[in-house]
Amino acid sequence: AAALPKGSKSGFSFGFRLAEAQAEAQTQAKLKNILLSDSADKDGFVPRRVFVCGMPHEYDDAMLTEYWSYCGEIESMDLMRFPGTGNFNG
Repeated sequence: AAALPKGSKSGFSFGFRLAEAQAEAQTQAKLKNILLSDSADKDGFVPRRVFVCGMPHEYDDAMLTEYWSYCGEIESMDLMRFPGTGNFNG
């Protein structure tokens, strides 16, 4: 077997670093497009608004913010509540 040059860790590379850099560049380009289209279009479409249902009724504002914070900063929430009690509707 041929010996590797001193200080070399392996004789080949799978190109993971290149793929990682390309993925990062694509992600940054997508984020730039999202930020450019931040406002509603003529049909009222707001690209950064998400509708979610089926969350536990026990959750409050703080719990929902913590739960969804892995997606990024939560700018605002409109929570549906039961009219009689004011409790979160899920």
